Amino acid sequence: MPTMPKASKLTIGTITVIVIHRDDRFALRVKDLQAPTRTAFHGLRWYEPNPAYRVHARWIPYNPPKTLDIPTVLAPPHTCPPPARPNSRSTEKVVRLEPVLEDPKATDLFFILRDATSKTTTYGAGRFLYTDFPDMA
Repeated sequence: MPTMPKASKLTIGTITVIVIHRDDRFALRVKDLQAPTRTAFHGLRWYEPNPAYRVHARWIPYNPPKTLDIPTVLAPPHTCPPPARPNSRSTEKVVRLEPVLEDPKATDLFFILRDATSKTTTYGAGRFLYTDFPDMA
């Protein structure tokens, strides 16, 4: 079985520095176990799932393949391939979502979602959802 490369990590006391590699760029992710934002953290709050937002869709592969630029705090954007898109038509409107593969060898889909609550009552960058590939049978 092939081994995955381990992240470069340095820990000094309560501080950990991790080297991350995206596309052809490197960055540092710094974490402090004693930071007030960590020690005062009291858990996450989230909305209960609402079945009204469930989307039943057809899986439409891209041919030819395409890429999407995903904004990050690092410039330029991170480029990810969307393998296909789910396409759904409800009685009110057409819903289009484009999942990406965070890595070309990824075995799950990554959806990045934003709505009117982003930056006000929810995380500003949006919501993130990992899912399995659809069953094509």
